[in-house]
Amino acid sequence: MQLKKWLNSVSFLVQRTRTAICGTLAKLSTRLPAGIAATLAIIRTSCLFLLLSISLSGCIDYDLAIHYRSPNQGEFVQHIQLGERLQTLNSDAQQRWVEAVERTAQKLGGRLQRDPSGLAVTIPFISSADLEKKFNQFYKTLGQSALVEPDSGIPSVTGHLAIQRSNLILVERNRLRYEVDLRSLGVRSATGDVLVSPTSLINLEFKLDTPWGSRTNAKSKTLKPRSLKGGKRLIWTLIPGEENWIDTTFWMPNPIGLGSLAILLFVLLGRFLKYPQPSEILHPTTEQASL
Repeated sequence: MQLKKWLNSVSFLVQRTRTAICGTLAKLSTRLPAGIAATLAIIRTSCLFLLLSISLSGCIDYDLAIHYRSPNQGEFVQHIQLGERLQTLNSDAQQRWVEAVERTAQKLGGRLQRDPSGLAVTIPFISSADLEKKFNQFYKTLGQSALVEPDSGIPSVTGHLAIQRSNLILVERNRLRYEVDLRSLGVRSATGDVLVSPTSLINLEFKLDTPWGSRTNAKSKTLKPRSLKGGKRLIWTLIPGEENWIDTTFWMPNPIGLGSLAILLFVLLGRFLKYPQPSEILHPTTEQASL
């Protein structure tokens, strides 16, 4: 998954910091009266959130954009920008991951561009089926890379993209569904409720650009996007610590169907100009009759 290595570095830091704070407060609580110990247990999460907000505020800006130029041409681009504080953390592991990203992108015909603040990965596709295959293959390969030990305690982030395509001769209908599980990035209670969601630490966005625009399929669990460029660009903000669902439908012209229609009209026009019409044969003009 595209977020796993970069975002897991933050999640790993969250877990380590949480362990340290909780361990210290637990030792104190054993030597204090029950009432004070209970109060300490309540403020553990608040202390963790305050510490991380101060030390890592705005540490990651990530956006994933899918650009459709036509049904047979497009690309998906990932931009990852790290804050100055996070860039100093575990630079060796980050460098190994960047190299793994570059190798994987090149195998899929893509490229990686670096700059001082982050990186951009661009991978082209030639159809919706090609996009679905490359998208899932790219992030599955990264998720299986042996950059992190299995027992390191770093949680996993999983996701899947599915595109259902319907060909209607002159146009084609595409339904895009994207599911990404970011629950491991949040701090949860014993009952499963989210106590701390690092939304102030991580800014995650999913973008979709289409020639004719798109509309979201409204459901209770799906995220609601922002619409730009008259609906031709939709932007969803992903929520760390939660399961995120995106469901949208868009239409595009079918070049094969439109080309076939143009050829058919051209043939009919040529036939009309080359051969006389039945009315002209039955009722010739005065000039043709005199001859």
